[in-house]
Amino acid sequence: MDDINHDFASIASLESLNTSDSLNDKLNVIHNNMNDLIGGIHRVSVSLYDPITDVVKTFLESTDGSDPLPHYHARLSDVDSLKSIAESRCSSLNRSANDACTQTHHAKRIKKHGFKTSFTFPMYKNGLFFGFIFINSHDKNAFSHVEVPHLEVFSHLVTLMVSAEVHAISSLKGISHVMQGITRFRDIETGHHLERVSRYAKAIATYIAPALSLNDEFIENLYLFAPLHDIGKIAVPDHILLKPNALTCEEYEVIKKHTSVGVEIINTVLLDMQLTTLNHVDMLTNIVKYHHERWDGNGYPDGLEKENIPIEARIISVADVFDALTHTRVYKDAWSNEKAFKYMNSQDGIMFDPLCLEGFRACKNKIEKIQLDFKENGYA
Repeated sequence: MDDINHDFASIASLESLNTSDSLNDKLNVIHNNMNDLIGGIHRVSVSLYDPITDVVKTFLESTDGSDPLPHYHARLSDVDSLKSIAESRCSSLNRSANDACTQTHHAKRIKKHGFKTSFTFPMYKNGLFFGFIFINSHDKNAFSHVEVPHLEVFSHLVTLMVSAEVHAISSLKGISHVMQGITRFRDIETGHHLERVSRYAKAIATYIAPALSLNDEFIENLYLFAPLHDIGKIAVPDHILLKPNALTCEEYEVIKKHTSVGVEIINTVLLDMQLTTLNHVDMLTNIVKYHHERWDGNGYPDGLEKENIPIEARIISVADVFDALTHTRVYKDAWSNEKAFKYMNSQDGIMFDPLCLEGFRACKNKIEKIQLDFKENGYA
C-alpha cells in the first residue's frame, strides 16, 4: 500500500509539468522524482546547441548546492567526448575520475565541485541534435547499468519538455519572417541585424547576471526572443519605414506605434497557435513593447524610467541602438565602432541603463567577433 501511495504521489508531482511554471521549476520537479526512484542524483543540467556558432551553452540546472557551471559555453568541436556522444546519439555513463574526458574544462569544473559520476544524454528532435542533458552524482560509481534505462526515460521526458518550448519560440520567429515577406517588409533591420542583436544582448546579460541574479534560462530566452523586438514594424508603410530623409512629426508618430502593434501581433499569434502557455511570454511582450523606453523617462510608448523599464528591454535597447549605428540604413551611413561607442557613452544614464552599458563596454571583444561572424554584404 505504501508503494502505491508513493506512486500516486509521484504522479501528482509530475502533473505540475502541465502548469505554466518556468522550465527550471519543472526541471526541479523531474530531478526530485528521479531522486525518489534512483537516489544519489545531485545535479541535473540542460545545455542547448547553437549550430550556427557550434556552441553548447547552459540553459537549465537543478543542483543540490551552487551550480558549478553558470553561464558556461564551449565549442562542441573543441570537446571530443561531447562531440562523440552527439554523433553516436547514445547516452554515456562516466563513473571513473581517471577517464580521458575529465581533462576537459567542463569535466574539471564538475570534478572540482565533488561530482564523481556523470551521465550524459544527447537531445534530438526530428533527427536534429539540439543539446545535452547532464546528470551528476557526488557518489563514486553511482548509477548502475540497471539504473541507466531509468535515467534515459527521464532524459527523454526532459528532452520533450525543452524541445516543445524551443520549437514554439522557433515557430514564432518563423512566422515573423513569413509576415515580413508577405507585407513586403524591406527594412534593413532584417538579415544579420537580428542575429547580431540577439548575441549582443546575450553578452550583456551574461556580464550583468551576477549583479542581478539572472539565471541561464533568462539569458537563453532573452537570446531567443530578441529577434522579435521589432515585429510591429511590419505594419509600418514602406514610404515611412524606408524614407531616406528626416521623418515628419506625423510619420514619427506612426513609427512609434510599432511597439504596441507588435504586442498585438504577438498576442494574436500566441492565441492562434495555442501558445499562450509559453514560458516567459511576459519577457517577450516586454521586449517588444518597451525596447524604445529610455533610462531618463523620455522614451516611448509609456515614458517609463530607470528600473521601471524591464531589464530585458533595457538590454535590447543597448544592443539594438549600437547595431543600428554601426550599419548602413537608408537614411544614414554606417558609423565606426569608435564613433558609436563614444555616442553611447554620452548617453550613459540618459538613454541607457548604466549597468547594461557597462556590460556592453566590457564585452567589446565579443561584440567585434559577432560583427565579423555576421557581417553584412551590402544591405543585409
